[in-house]
Amino acid sequence: MIALGIDSIPFVHVCNKIGIKMSTVNYQVKNKIFKSLHSPGFKSLKKSSDRILILIKKII
Repeated sequence: MIALGIDSIPFVHVCNKIGIKMSTVNYQVKNKIFKSLHSPGFKSLKKSSDRILILIKKII
């Protein structure tokens, strides 16, 4: 959703629809992306969305 630029659907609604907690997504992004790439500064999905996009582009 970040890469597509979709801003109209709150992420928490997507999490609720697929049956996961927002904290689970935050934890996984922090540990699987930021820590594995040794990139400090993750706060939350919303606050770190620009950084997440940059890191994902590096991976791909």
